[in-house]
Amino acid sequence: MQNILSSTINNLSKFISSSERNNEGRLFSYAFKLNIPDQLQLINSVGSPYSKMIFFRQPSGKRSFIALGSILDFTNEGETKISSITNNFNKWKNKLINNWNDLGLNYVPIIVSAVKFAGKRISKKWIDFAPLSFYIPEIILLGCEEDSFCIFNFIYKDEKQVEIILKDFKEKLSSIINSNGKIDYSPALTNEDVLNDSIEEKTNWKCLVVKVRDILKNTQLEKLVLSRKKIFSVSNHPDWNFIFEKLEKKFPECYLFLNKNKNSYFFGVSPEKFISVNNRKIEVEAVAGSAPRSKKQPEDINYENGLMVSTKNLKEHKYVSEFIINVLKEYSINIISSDNPEIKKLDNIQHLITKVSAELKVKDKLFELIEALYPTPAVCGVPKNDAIEYIRQLEDYDRGLYSGLIGWLDFNGNCDFSVTIRSALAKDKEITAFAGAGIMEDSDPDEEFIETQLKLKPILMLFNEKEKNK
Repeated sequence: MQNILSSTINNLSKFISSSERNNEGRLFSYAFKLNIPDQLQLINSVGSPYSKMIFFRQPSGKRSFIALGSILDFTNEGETKISSITNNFNKWKNKLINNWNDLGLNYVPIIVSAVKFAGKRISKKWIDFAPLSFYIPEIILLGCEEDSFCIFNFIYKDEKQVEIILKDFKEKLSSIINSNGKIDYSPALTNEDVLNDSIEEKTNWKCLVVKVRDILKNTQLEKLVLSRKKIFSVSNHPDWNFIFEKLEKKFPECYLFLNKNKNSYFFGVSPEKFISVNNRKIEVEAVAGSAPRSKKQPEDINYENGLMVSTKNLKEHKYVSEFIINVLKEYSINIISSDNPEIKKLDNIQHLITKVSAELKVKDKLFELIEALYPTPAVCGVPKNDAIEYIRQLEDYDRGLYSGLIGWLDFNGNCDFSVTIRSALAKDKEITAFAGAGIMEDSDPDEEFIETQLKLKPILMLFNEKEKNK
């Protein structure tokens, strides 16, 4: 370990001394190979010293990272428009010095991001998280299929800083190298029967769905996505190593994410890609329309077939896919989309999904594109602005980061963002889990309630005594 530490500090010192810098400061990003066999075993230990951390894993574990600390924030306090970061982005893009090419590294998640839903309610529950967050972490532990890397980011103005930078990096690298992930937490369990809902919860939901159906019949609103929350206390601080190992096993085809700020932790397992861009190639997914799963194959196929011919679900899905394609027409070319949705099967639920690809016209328009796409009708409704206003009126709580965005981007216009559904907030030994459903004129309140139960289960099972060992 000592040899790895010494040689890495040596190489970093050489990198700094051989690189261009100026009095205004340059952004340095130094990458090196570091053997990290399993990031999921490190989340507890490496994240604990930092007030900010983001863990993000692509479906099937293709790429993942743990981003620690923050050296540069691109967003102004209280800002909610994604395009507002454009000036800071362009400013620092021209100040970046890195050694990524030496390691054959492409698409480094140099900027990490989280975006709250566009609601106006402000609650103390979400006070630790800004409405909009785009920042450069101090350290990124990056996993790329078979390889793993550590990336150290810092701003450098003059030679007087070198000794401080090297000392700081040595301490942080030593902590990571010596970390074994063995912070012992007792399971964070609840005494409540969280997998079952009270009569009051069901009644309140059904009344709200009926109210929304009336609104849909008497206004130009065509679809509204309602959400509900479930709050319960747990016995201990969540063991993130355990939680994400469990989620990875159950939902390998989903995004995993954890966003820590101070003493608040927002986490989840999302089946929905919002957008990814790779060399101007755009991929977006429309995910809307749901049905249960069954362990019995004939019954499972019946659910699937029913979903594929469901007028309500197909119409709900079409709103989302058409919205995405119409937005892409303004910012991209060569749009490709299947005529009919496919089925995406998860552990306990299946969805209609349409994958859309395109080519970005101009890289500089990426932030405008993201802003125009978000939120899609999958999390708010149609028309978008009207739906957001009704959500503000009808939901008596702040969604916060639920149904928002989480992901990363680089200075070349590459990015990967997921929609933060199937998610929860952990704070002060209390869990607040969220789930939503798209309401249409012909929605059945009972069926929509069952759908929210299915969507809540991935989170609730993590804290249920009977489910934790399954």
